[in-house]
Amino acid sequence: MTLIDPPPTHFAIDSREVKEGSLFFALEGEKVDGHSFLKEVKERGGCGAVVRERFNGESFGLNLIHVRSPLELLQNLAKKKVETGQSEIVGITGSVGKTTTKEWVATLLNEAFPTAYNRGSENTKITLPLTVLNHWNGEKHLVLEMGMTHRGDLSRLVAIAPPKIALVTSIALSHAMNFSSLQGIAEGKSEIFTHPQTAVALLPYEVEEKNTLLASVLCPHKTFSSRHKEADFYLEERGDLLIAQEKKEKVELYHPHFPKHLLTNLAGAILTVRCKGLSWEVINEGLKKLKMPPKRMEWVNRGSYRILNDSYNANEISTKGALDTLAEQNGRKIVVFGAIGELGSFCEGCHASIGNYALDKADLLFCLHEDSTPTHNAWVKQGKKSFLFHSKEELAKSLKQHLEPGDTVLLKGSKRHALWTLIEEILG
Repeated sequence: MTLIDPPPTHFAIDSREVKEGSLFFALEGEKVDGHSFLKEVKERGGCGAVVRERFNGESFGLNLIHVRSPLELLQNLAKKKVETGQSEIVGITGSVGKTTTKEWVATLLNEAFPTAYNRGSENTKITLPLTVLNHWNGEKHLVLEMGMTHRGDLSRLVAIAPPKIALVTSIALSHAMNFSSLQGIAEGKSEIFTHPQTAVALLPYEVEEKNTLLASVLCPHKTFSSRHKEADFYLEERGDLLIAQEKKEKVELYHPHFPKHLLTNLAGAILTVRCKGLSWEVINEGLKKLKMPPKRMEWVNRGSYRILNDSYNANEISTKGALDTLAEQNGRKIVVFGAIGELGSFCEGCHASIGNYALDKADLLFCLHEDSTPTHNAWVKQGKKSFLFHSKEELAKSLKQHLEPGDTVLLKGSKRHALWTLIEEILG
């Protein structure tokens, strides 16, 4: 599809990301309207802008393409590129662990095949098309993390980029504000399995609402686990090695020593590339190159303090996993917890559950935001020392006053709180 001449060399939905040769899509959001930024698009070297049909404002010298829906055109351009390409797509979704699993699958695949994948969290019906248009240059494999906040989101994504292999990492109360139950979340996640081009569906053996997920599967499925040997693919720790069991075959592998609660995600990543035909030798070399994405279970050691920075985002499962890792450390343990967002009616119950779970995992608790009040109250009820703050500045001030040499501090919370900024407050 020829939009303008010469063709754009880059696609953007944020005027701050525009560069020479960019085609800008003026999307209308809840807080901002892309049509208000055309002047900045031109100043940054944009070659044109896709605007709604009724727009009659100033063009600022840009080539304007009037359409019914700029978002629909963006999605259709990505879909057209996928249809004309030769890549095999891996689609990954889940309430917990999808970004980490995506990074690991891409790293392992890249040992054998040129592989492209989403950058950061370009995993929505708005941002995933940008990965396809800007970051995929015909590589043999394309690994796509696919996110969901409403029913139908994943159906739209697999229509744009149909996965040959589709993987669900977990079903949990994450981005749950638009759902009334885990079953509803599972029904939404199961949409990743419904495209006729999908050849195999992968899911954890012990996943919540397993039957709900399998009800939508139109192709063969396989299970993976780090807890149940009955799974089609089983991965366990044995000292400094990983032992992988596939059917009746057992293989010793390099152990990257990630936190234990991520072992099932690693099993899913390995099973995915086994389905792509990677040999154990190639997988073993790839395991040596795996790492955690930034701000996820990231140790920061400086001076007399240790910080476990897991502040990129949070949900109940990942928070409890981080608390398990904290509990294994020596010395006094401190939790800095930023409330989890987008929980809807599940907010109070999830936060109370986290507070109770943390009781025997740490010595001090610092809570941020009123939504974490149930977490704070769970500690107060048991006579344990907890603080509740409504601003990050107040929390940082109090935290610095309470820190002692040898402390280990866990930073865990919703991305909106940006708790990683406290690192310099603590260590600076």
